[in-house]
Amino acid sequence: MATILLAPLPVPGHVNPSLRIARSLQRGGHRVIYLGILEIEDEVRAEGFEFTPLFGDVFPKGKLTELRATAARLKGLRLLWFLRTQARCFNEALRRMVEGEVDALLARLQPDLLICDEKLRHLAIIGHGLDVPVLQMNVTIPPEFIPRPEGASRGPGRGAAMPGERLLMALGLFPRLRPALLALARKHRYPLKNIETVPMLDRSLSPELLLCPKEFAEVRVRSTPGEYCYIEPCIDHERREPEFPWERLREDRPLVLFALGTLAATSKHNLRILQEAFLAAARRPDLQFVMVVGSTMEPAMFDVPPGVIAVKVAPQLGLLRKAAVMVNHAGTNSVKECIAFGVPMVSIPLQFDQPDIGRLIELHGVGRTIPPPEFTADRLLEALDDVLQNPAYKKACEQLRVHFVQAESARGAAGPIEEFLARRSATVGERRRLA
Repeated sequence: MATILLAPLPVPGHVNPSLRIARSLQRGGHRVIYLGILEIEDEVRAEGFEFTPLFGDVFPKGKLTELRATAARLKGLRLLWFLRTQARCFNEALRRMVEGEVDALLARLQPDLLICDEKLRHLAIIGHGLDVPVLQMNVTIPPEFIPRPEGASRGPGRGAAMPGERLLMALGLFPRLRPALLALARKHRYPLKNIETVPMLDRSLSPELLLCPKEFAEVRVRSTPGEYCYIEPCIDHERREPEFPWERLREDRPLVLFALGTLAATSKHNLRILQEAFLAAARRPDLQFVMVVGSTMEPAMFDVPPGVIAVKVAPQLGLLRKAAVMVNHAGTNSVKECIAFGVPMVSIPLQFDQPDIGRLIELHGVGRTIPPPEFTADRLLEALDDVLQNPAYKKACEQLRVHFVQAESARGAAGPIEEFLARRSATVGERRRLA
């Protein structure tokens, strides 16, 4: 039995797929311990896993939720002052990380493997320095796998440094992530790549764990052996979902599920898109719309047409079992969940990796993509009619679904991870013997 630390980014789109990995490893007899801020403790423990907190005094329970809500509400100088105070919190955690607080924690837990989010590269470097095998959990698809048309852009923060990041750091408005990463790399003798632009980990030392079968990720580009570890889609069918007024669903109308993810409120397009979507729903009473407005908004903010079900959050897996089509944000988890249930989609890529995943949707032929600036009620209804009436979209979903089912039934998430651990543990053991 191995002791495996699992450290996802503390947002639902990263925590949810990690639960599937944790369950698969736990069923294989391994001890799984989650590592993270207190924001995710209750959810992790409710799912039956151990939890070890990081920087609990800096990030008390509820801190991250409060941070998002406040940042969405403030404007101008008040927002800048708020960002400055929050950057200080992150910088304190980074300082303590460089000084060895996480090293001591890992030494106490003595893990055989660290699976950390690829956004938490600092943890990966520390693990490597302590001779702990590391996998970087990547909940999306590497940008180099998805060809871009000339002039097409990736979302903010995807595959490049944030614009003005160094200036923002100098003004105290952005955490000092880069200096801390470089300091940890020197301390632990980790050979970072692209130091002059965007420091990246060496995938030959810390491979990326991709939460999908290879057939989903590699459409036109093939990966380098040893840099990626493919597993199943990691859709946690056992996760707890919010309550929903199921009695209000109409069985005689195609169900359109509209949900733009947990971080949609950070996009400048979100409110307008929701308003246009409600207009579209009002014009099509022959369809049953379930509109998810997000946790930072209230359904009462919108003119909800008769027959439309508007909620803050929804049981996405349960609704996908009944849906004819989903309108989503091209979030990787939502896209995979649609494919798992054979549901074609219309995507509105808002930010981050979503423009890339929107292109992937069209490359696979499982749906349509509408750029946010071009989104209108008319465009949505045209795309919905196309997807609902053209059987090719659903057929493409079903073809990909076969690969998903095969990956899940073969060895689950645990199999490839156990194989990596066996190989890497042997390498580490040999290095220690020769030292």
